[in-house]
Amino acid sequence: TRYGTVTGVQTCALPIYKKAMFFRTKGFARHNHLLSGDDDLFVNENANAVNTEVQINPESFTFTHAKKSFGDWMKQKSRHGSTARYYKGRHKFLLALLGLSNLIFFVLLITLLIVRFKWEAVLLLYGIKLMIQWTISYGAAKKLEEKDLIWIYPIHELIHAFLQPLFYLSSLLTKNQTWK
Repeated sequence: TRYGTVTGVQTCALPIYKKAMFFRTKGFARHNHLLSGDDDLFVNENANAVNTEVQINPESFTFTHAKKSFGDWMKQKSRHGSTARYYKGRHKFLLALLGLSNLIFFVLLITLLIVRFKWEAVLLLYGIKLMIQWTISYGAAKKLEEKDLIWIYPIHELIHAFLQPLFYLSSLLTKNQTWK
C-alpha cells in the first residue's frame, strides 16, 4: 500500500485475482464477519510465488481520500491492525520482526546518546541506515509516481517506529467489530 499524498488522496496498489480462484476458494466468506481486511486476508491465504506478481502500471492504481484528522487515521490503523491476528503465522512473525527491529534500533540509538556514546558514531550509524532505506524507498516512490512525500521519510519512519507498537497493542485490546 502506498501512502497519502500532499493533495489528500491516498494511492493504493490493490491485489487483482481471477474470478475462478475467488469462487473456488469461497472468496471473502471466511472473513465476512469482519468490518475490514477481508480482501487482505483473502490475498494472505491464497497468494504464493506462482500465482502472484507485482503490478506497478499507473493504470492499475486505485485512489482513495486520505483521513482528514490524526484521530481518524489512528482509528483506521487500529482497525487495519485488528485483522493481523488472522494472518498466516509466518507473516505475523515477519511483520512483528520488522516493526520490532525498527523500534529496537531507535531505542538503542537514543540509549547510546543518553550514555554519552560518541554522537558522531551514533549519527553515522543512523545515516547509513537512513541512506540505505531512503534509496530503496525513493526507488519505489519513483516507480509508483509518488515522490511528493519521500522528503519527509526520516520523520515518518521515526514516528511510525513508535506508533506501530501502539497500533499492535490497540488491536490486541480492542474487540473486533462485526457487521450488524
